[in-house]
Amino acid sequence: MTWSMHEEPPEWHAGDMQQIPLMSAVMTPFPHSIGSDETLATAAEMMRELRVRHLPVKDGQDLIGVVSERHLRVALAAAAGLPAADQLKVRAACRMAAYEVEVHERLDAVLAGMVERQVGCALVLKEGRLAGIFTTTDACSRFAQLLHQLFPDGGDSAA
Repeated sequence: MTWSMHEEPPEWHAGDMQQIPLMSAVMTPFPHSIGSDETLATAAEMMRELRVRHLPVKDGQDLIGVVSERHLRVALAAAAGLPAADQLKVRAACRMAAYEVEVHERLDAVLAGMVERQVGCALVLKEGRLAGIFTTTDACSRFAQLLHQLFPDGGDSAA
């Protein structure tokens, strides 16, 4: 779940952890998605309104990839000045080989997979269907929360 510095982070207690969390515990459930035939302008507007940087892309009910803010910027810059630039479809800019993981996978394995693939998100599936999303922003918010719990005084100690 994503949180901003202006609000309280979601509950997730380091002391409760007996093992590394599974994706089901740290993902943002039921993420917004966009149709592959929507325009890039629609995707950009949706991201602005929802304050997200990644949208799973669907073709009907089938999950086919993910589109990010960076994908949109690159595609729109490449099409600048072309007559039909405002009609470019999401399918033209999305990453078709998105990093997909299952809800029962451990957080450490998913983080390592994101690093290895150099991606900003993992699409979380349950029985082959989109169940959530986990982004670098989610990872940073969880890590910040963990540090605050481990070091409630900020780690400052009298020298």
